[in-house]
Amino acid sequence: MLEESHDGQGFLRKVRAYQSNDFSTNIDFIDYIEVPPGVTIGHHQHANNEEIYFIVEGTGQMGIEDRVLTVESGNVIVNPVYGSHSLINTSQAVMKVFIFQVSK
Repeated sequence: MLEESHDGQGFLRKVRAYQSNDFSTNIDFIDYIEVPPGVTIGHHQHANNEEIYFIVEGTGQMGIEDRVLTVESGNVIVNPVYGSHSLINTSQAVMKVFIFQVSK
């Protein structure tokens, strides 16, 4: 499914691989996303959960709170409870990412 993400620029492809009722633990969901070049996930804040990004393929920049990190294949980035973050694909290739959200 193509969708905008948190008022970001452009559209990304998202597949919800698993949702909360698939687990007996506090995992809310596991998403697989494909982020085309120049597309962003807008800066947004989370509540009482952590969100973990696993960069499968591609490069970009991730804002975590007031820091900007360069991210690439193999990186795992944790957005802390009540943290804020954003993502932009700065490369010329599609970024492929798994996102895991876990409630506290």
